[in-house]
Amino acid sequence: MRLILFTNRGEVLGSPDFGMDLEEYLFDFDVNEGLIRDRFYAQIAKFIPETQFKIDIEFERQINETENVLFLFITIDGKKVFGVVK
Repeated sequence: MRLILFTNRGEVLGSPDFGMDLEEYLFDFDVNEGLIRDRFYAQIAKFIPETQFKIDIEFERQINETENVLFLFITIDGKKVFGVVK
């Protein structure tokens, strides 16, 4: 899952669709969480198809006067296992 999140499409030889392209959202202030969620579930379905675990993605946003931070949390069977800051 970390490789999926931290890889841009086209970086893995032989798997041009592998990766989430999260870098393209780095300076975007209006991130479409639905698009990221759909991409994440499509990646899980394609590259981790036979898992017995329930894998989800959750979002938390923190906005103040100077920054707009989006946290992505990956949960497995309802437990947060790691997160990504956008």
